[in-house]
Amino acid sequence: MVSRLQAEIKDMVGVINDQHNYIQALHLSQAQKLPQIPQTHIQTGDQYKDCSEIFKDGNTATGLYMVRPDQSPNSFMVFCDMSDGGGWTVFQRRRDGTESFDRAWVEYKHGFGDSLSDGEFWLGNDPLHYLTSQGDYDLKINMEDFDGNQRFAKYNNFKVDDEKDQYQLHLGEYTGNAGDALPEAHPPAGTKPDGRDFGRNGINFSTYDHPNTEDEKCIRHDQSGWWFSKYGRLIHRGASVAFLRRQDISTFITLMIRFSH
Repeated sequence: MVSRLQAEIKDMVGVINDQHNYIQALHLSQAQKLPQIPQTHIQTGDQYKDCSEIFKDGNTATGLYMVRPDQSPNSFMVFCDMSDGGGWTVFQRRRDGTESFDRAWVEYKHGFGDSLSDGEFWLGNDPLHYLTSQGDYDLKINMEDFDGNQRFAKYNNFKVDDEKDQYQLHLGEYTGNAGDALPEAHPPAGTKPDGRDFGRNGINFSTYDHPNTEDEKCIRHDQSGWWFSKYGRLIHRGASVAFLRRQDISTFITLMIRFSH
């Protein structure tokens, strides 16, 4: 009896030591990333609402900045892309599949990943809601495979509702050469997205622990949370829309938004 208790205690001590070592390694990892933060980009006065305000104020360097959108309870850090006219707020970056996007609802709510360097990340659905509630935003999706082939998709009137409305996605008109991967999120072509029509179109966000109707097979296959839109639809030339979501990522993907008016 005593020997069994001693063995169990020894096992528990081993688990505690492993957890302690993990926490120390995590602290060290985060500490090593702190010098990479561009401190000159972090202002101390009135904070900007998004990357477009930052760009308009003369800041043309791509990198990390602090913002506080209207109605947001706190400030948060964003990665601003100052190319292609500047002022783009990046909310997803995929590079090599090193970051798991098979995450729970609460993780997508607050965001996850490594935006401090050149890593993969998701900004967070709450920040997206606060940002896109300030006015009309354009969405740009850039995709590039390992052979250097590039495609893009752009949508106007990008908006994400709040959590009580399942972070429902709304989009306006599509342009680009990647194909319309989210047709259910916007009115039919030629339809003006007025308040009445706009409200009837949208896609709820789904995760493995918070799936919407008929989304479970998509989540299992793609190993990711997403606004699933008629699963299996193909983009131009047979490239699957799953490129935006798949864990076994085979292309570089950046999703970003910019205030239009």
